[in-house]
Amino acid sequence: MFRGGTKRNVVADTAVAELDLRYPPGVTGEQVRSRLEKLLQDLAIPGLTMEVAFDFEPFYQDVKAEIVQVSIKALRDLDICAEPYPVFKGSFNGCRHLQRAGIPSVVLGHDGSGGHVPNERCGVEEIMQTACLYAAVAFE
Repeated sequence: MFRGGTKRNVVADTAVAELDLRYPPGVTGEQVRSRLEKLLQDLAIPGLTMEVAFDFEPFYQDVKAEIVQVSIKALRDLDICAEPYPVFKGSFNGCRHLQRAGIPSVVLGHDGSGGHVPNERCGVEEIMQTACLYAAVAFE
């Protein structure tokens, strides 16, 4: 997101760029920050600064982990997904806290197709399927 100036035909006295960077497992926040700092330094623009609002290391769960395999089996058994497959999604979720504590976890639920759009929604059937899925995984 970029902001700056007061009118189209007036040179802005300040400008702000906000970035949401999501990086894959294996890359650290320090590596990303160092690279950005070097880029800014190389530009050598007076007054150009960078501020990191927050940094969350990416969450990754090995697909061989029991929680992943149990989840895949439950998806098949409940006929929610015949061929489930794990994916990497750069999203903001609480699993990073569990992972830091050594607790295996997965991000699991409906496909999210009604989320982050105008009139955000989730169908009753999806809610019921997700509840059954959580119960099946917890029971196992």
